Amino acid sequence: MSASREKKSRQSDPTQGLTQKERKELQEQQAAKRKAVVYTVIGVIVAVLVAAAKAGVTKEALLQQYTVTGENPFDAARKRMSVTVSGPGGARLLCKGAPDMLLARCTHIATPAGPRLLAPRDRADINAACARMAGEALRVLGFAESSTPAAGEEKLCFLGLMGMLDPPRPEVRPAVQRCREAGIKPVMITGDYKETALAIARDVGIARAGDGVLSGTELDALSDSELAARCMRVSVYARVSPAHKLRIVRAYKAAGQVVAMTGDGVIGQCHLAPAAGRCTGCMPPKDTAKPEAAFKAPSGFPHGQPYPAWCPRLESNQRPNA
Repeated sequence: MSASREKKSRQSDPTQGLTQKERKELQEQQAAKRKAVVYTVIGVIVAVLVAAAKAGVTKEALLQQYTVTGENPFDAARKRMSVTVSGPGGARLLCKGAPDMLLARCTHIATPAGPRLLAPRDRADINAACARMAGEALRVLGFAESSTPAAGEEKLCFLGLMGMLDPPRPEVRPAVQRCREAGIKPVMITGDYKETALAIARDVGIARAGDGVLSGTELDALSDSELAARCMRVSVYARVSPAHKLRIVRAYKAAGQVVAMTGDGVIGQCHLAPAAGRCTGCMPPKDTAKPEAAFKAPSGFPHGQPYPAWCPRLESNQRPNA
């Protein structure tokens, strides 16, 4: 065999010339590489489908057994969604959403031996697991079901949790830095857990040492004047609703700040029109930075434009402490 043919043969069969032990080691290495494949997905729904497929469950196979007969779509206030299906075993309601909102509606928990009553210790363990995942900057999703769909999203059986890594894009950190250099204070407003939001905010430079974090529940306990007095010391707002966004914008304006906003619309940009006023400016959209920002523009971030050119146009050289 000529040298060129021998080389071509080895390229088509990398195990040629190897001992049985060497072939086995090569096969094990190739198998390890296949297991280590990283899936890049966009969106919660796709992430769930990918995770299910990796576990051997596909949507196509499920739809051959079950028929979707109803749906209660996701909204920011409920922080969950559900579908009703019919199939083996009768009708069933399947629900996914924020673990805290879901757990509050669960009375049972699924176990290998079957469903049983959800004990206080179970709730504590689930909340602890959520906190651990959130502290690792994972978005946490809860799953539950009910065999009595007529009861709606109540008296559910808790099934489990899923942690999803939703990292910010590489351009977010320099964008945040350029905003600070322009005198803008970037603020994250998100529906995620405080632990998740804070981990990401620190990673991209939005949250600094000593910065405060407020949850939606804590916002509800503050008056408008109290929020205006505290807002300049807060960099992260977590577990918020559309109404909270409007209060946050108004609080910054009451504190004498020029405010602009942008977002993905899921948490309710329509609530912001009265507060955004005539300010122009922007921060990366939520699907870019993961968080939203307290200095934002209604039209979103114009791709390809240098950041300082699109920062809020502050009148009379007003510059908030960034």
